[in-house]
Amino acid sequence: APVAIDDDAVTMEQALTAHRDDPATGDLADIKQRGSIRVLLRNNATSYFLYKGIQQGFDFEVMKAFAKRHGLRIDTVVPRDASDLIPWLLEGRGDVIAAALSMTPERSALVAFSRPYLTVDEVLVQPADQPPIRSVAELAGKTIHVRRSSSYRATLEPLAKQHGITLVDAPEDVETEALIAEVAAGSIPLTVDDSTIAATEIAARRGAAATLVLKRGATAAFASRPGNAALHAALDAFIKSDAREIARLHRKYFARPTRNAPAQRDVRATGSISTWDTLIKKY
Repeated sequence: APVAIDDDAVTMEQALTAHRDDPATGDLADIKQRGSIRVLLRNNATSYFLYKGIQQGFDFEVMKAFAKRHGLRIDTVVPRDASDLIPWLLEGRGDVIAAALSMTPERSALVAFSRPYLTVDEVLVQPADQPPIRSVAELAGKTIHVRRSSSYRATLEPLAKQHGITLVDAPEDVETEALIAEVAAGSIPLTVDDSTIAATEIAARRGAAATLVLKRGATAAFASRPGNAALHAALDAFIKSDAREIARLHRKYFARPTRNAPAQRDVRATGSISTWDTLIKKY
């Protein structure tokens, strides 16, 4: 279930996930007849989050602009596990995935990707108090935690075989922000993340650092069902015609991240609600 960081968490959760119980696989005409587009998102500081009851997030706002262009409202659908994004799309629990989904051959065999709307590097995240890792050869004998369903896994597997790296499957319901927090806390040794997320999260807390770039120029795109040709075409047209708006939103969320950015106050990522957690638990 999505993590909300206000007093209406339960109500918001019900509102944001109810749409998944009414599967539909229609194309854009059916979506317009319904009046809403069901967007599959991830609950993290990049894709989608709630702050003081307000829905925010780069992917969410980009899709909000798309929905406005077509006279639609957004129904947000947030699977618990990242590995459920594509299955839920194909089952008709959502109409489009907007979760900075990297375009990989394996995923392209299952879904129809739009033209890219985001380009990132995949970077290694390590403890900030350790000597920075500058080459893949330095990863020999080390352990890296990532979700099996993530694109990082595909990047790491050939490197692991070549250099003797151990890969550990992180739980599918754990966001990459939480893995960065675990690296910062010393709970796990290393993880991999998109450069945008890593920069935002590292600015919000001490203890972690992004060092080695493992893959440059990974492209992320919206994903729709292969049979929904009209929706696919509309997404492509939007990304082309509204490039300036997408760039504005990119600057809003990723330019000059600060330690006080609201996006960082995600309970799942930080592992705490406030500095008074210990006292509250005690009493």
